[in-house]
Amino acid sequence: MFVTGALSPWETFETVKTITPKIKAFQETIDNGGSMSIFVNDVRANDDSLNLIPRIETYEELKTVFGLTIDTSQGEQRATVGQRYWALVGFEVRTGIAAYLSQVQNKDGTPAKDILVFRHWPDAPQLPATVDPDYFQNAVAGFTDSNGIQGSPYEAGSVTGENGGPDYIWLSWIPPGGLRSGSDMASRLGWIGGTDHLTANPIFRVVIKGDGSTTPPIPPIIPGDNTIQLVIGGEIVYRGKFTVVAESS
Repeated sequence: MFVTGALSPWETFETVKTITPKIKAFQETIDNGGSMSIFVNDVRANDDSLNLIPRIETYEELKTVFGLTIDTSQGEQRATVGQRYWALVGFEVRTGIAAYLSQVQNKDGTPAKDILVFRHWPDAPQLPATVDPDYFQNAVAGFTDSNGIQGSPYEAGSVTGENGGPDYIWLSWIPPGGLRSGSDMASRLGWIGGTDHLTANPIFRVVIKGDGSTTPPIPPIIPGDNTIQLVIGGEIVYRGKFTVVAESS
C-alpha cells in the first residue's frame, strides 16, 4: 500500500532549494554533538486551510497543531559517535494529497533512492519478518523513488485527535551500503479534519553523530607520500599509507 512519484520535478526542485540550507545547518550542529530544533517548510498555496490554521513556521507550532512527536530511541540515541543514522530533520506541510509524502536524503542532500519506509497504525497488517528498527512489527512499507519520496495513502481514520494522529513513520536501518545504525521515527502523525488533507510529511536525512568537538580538517595528500583514500558519496571513508613492494626477479 504505497505510491511513489507524487511530486513533479519542479515541485521537488523548489522543495530542495528551500530546505537544503536548513538541513546543512542541522548537520553542522550534529557534527559538533549538539541538537537543533526541527525545521518546518509550509508549502501550502493560499487555500482555505490557512483560514483555519495560519501558516506554520516552527516545530513548536507544528506540535501544537498536529499533536505529533519524534522518537529518537532507535536513531540518534542508538547511534554511537561516528555512526550514521537516519535523522528526522524536518517536516513539509502541504494540502491536496491524501497521503504521507516522506522525503529521504543522503548526507549531501541528494535524494536517497530505494530506501525502505515503514508506516504503522494500530490496525496495520503484521510484517512478514522482524524489522530493524523494531518500533513496531505491524506496518506497511514501500521504497523511495528517484526523487527520494515515498508516498503512503491514508484514509479518514488517520485524522488527528486530542493526542495527535494514529500513524508512525520510520526507515529501515539497512539501505544500500548497510552503513547506517538506525532511524528516528515520526510519531502520532495525522491529517487535520475539515481541511483538504492538511498533513505534516517527515523529512529524513543521513547524519553522522558527533562527539561535541569540532572535526579537524583533513590534511591534503602530498604527491609521492604513498597515501590513498577511498571516497564514497563525496565522503572520505578510508585513508592510509601503502607500501610499494618490488617484485622479486
